[in-house]
Amino acid sequence: MKITLIEPAMIKKTNGLSEKPIFCFQPLALGVLAGLTPPEIEVEIIDDRFESINYAAPRDLVGISVKTFTARRAYQIAEVFRTCGTPVILGGHHVSLMTEEAQAHTDSVFIGEAEMLWRTVLNDAHQRCLRSVYHAGREANYPPIQIDRSILEKKKYLPASPVESARGCPYNCNFCSVTTFFGHTFRRRSIGQLIDEIRALERKTVLFVDDNIVGDVESAKELFTALVPYNIRWMSQASISMTRDLELMALMRKSGCAGILVGIESIFGDSLKDMRKGWNIVRQDYTEALRVAREYGIAIIGSFIVGLDNDTDETLDATLEFAIQHKFFAVLFNMLIPFPQTELYKQFERENRLRYRAWWLDPAYRYGQAAFQPRNFSTEWIERKRMQMYRKFYGVKSITSRLFEPLANIRDPWHTLVYLMINLPGYAQEQARTGKPLGLIT
Repeated sequence: MKITLIEPAMIKKTNGLSEKPIFCFQPLALGVLAGLTPPEIEVEIIDDRFESINYAAPRDLVGISVKTFTARRAYQIAEVFRTCGTPVILGGHHVSLMTEEAQAHTDSVFIGEAEMLWRTVLNDAHQRCLRSVYHAGREANYPPIQIDRSILEKKKYLPASPVESARGCPYNCNFCSVTTFFGHTFRRRSIGQLIDEIRALERKTVLFVDDNIVGDVESAKELFTALVPYNIRWMSQASISMTRDLELMALMRKSGCAGILVGIESIFGDSLKDMRKGWNIVRQDYTEALRVAREYGIAIIGSFIVGLDNDTDETLDATLEFAIQHKFFAVLFNMLIPFPQTELYKQFERENRLRYRAWWLDPAYRYGQAAFQPRNFSTEWIERKRMQMYRKFYGVKSITSRLFEPLANIRDPWHTLVYLMINLPGYAQEQARTGKPLGLIT
């Protein structure tokens, strides 16, 4: 028996290339599925972001991991395979949230966490009696996993190994699909399992793919303490609240933390309150929090949201200057996105502000567009403003001024190299995606 696991591209160009492999991380979810597959079954992994798909090759099952931004492309791939007579199963967060939608494009859907029923899927596929729906739900504790990285290691991904130490987030921001999928839960893997996995890695640069690695502060301290002897360099996502606990920050630095992606979202309290993220600045403002992060040598990539109801030309200019002044390692200026089933989506639906009811499938939607009608300005204005912010932040003057931040941005040659690799093409990369339709560009 042979199965093919596919990571779909967000935007697929007709020449077969969407992203350069050196800018892509290994798709951990596919490594997990490969690890759950019995050794007598042949596993092939195709990364649609930079590989082509031979639809005619013989195989017994195709599994596709679907995110909201890749849903259109995932469905396109699934429909070609079904035309060829190959059974397809779709899984991932988006499928769990939009099951009926996904069922229209596939033979089978997988709802929930794969660890619980994947072998059942494989057995049914072998018997040629694939069910239309597999409903795994979620385990109360973190499910035991084993990962097969052997196939992924043969491909030219970024030289960092993705590892998952926890699932979920204790917060409940109105725009975030994490809580929509996982519920208001936070589950940590056993420290012993994590350390065994990290010790076996070929690469000692680790990307923890957690949504909030410090979601449980005490268990995070336990993990970071256990990491100290292994001399790794690691990165992850975390809430800015981490800087309130200096013991935690010291352990992060000592355990090898090189950088953290932080959801700043907005520097204005009224906008944070609207998105249920006012806790971002409780007991410590951003200036103090960023000072603490720098003192501990932790580079901060700031994630900001553009298109909030309280945004104006002046507030967005202030946000841009804030990011430059505080010498962020890098930033994301993300358009506000109403992900399906989130409170934000439901709010815009009630207010009749959705421009596309399913923007992720609509052929008229373009990456970087406002999928909703902003309250105080036109969609065209906010789309232009967002790209102006990118252009200035990743301009030569800003890159140069932010580079010379010795505590974090250029604390060693590795940080300096990574800073330049991210910042020099920063605007060009975002510009290349903006304005493109999702899925296959023909």
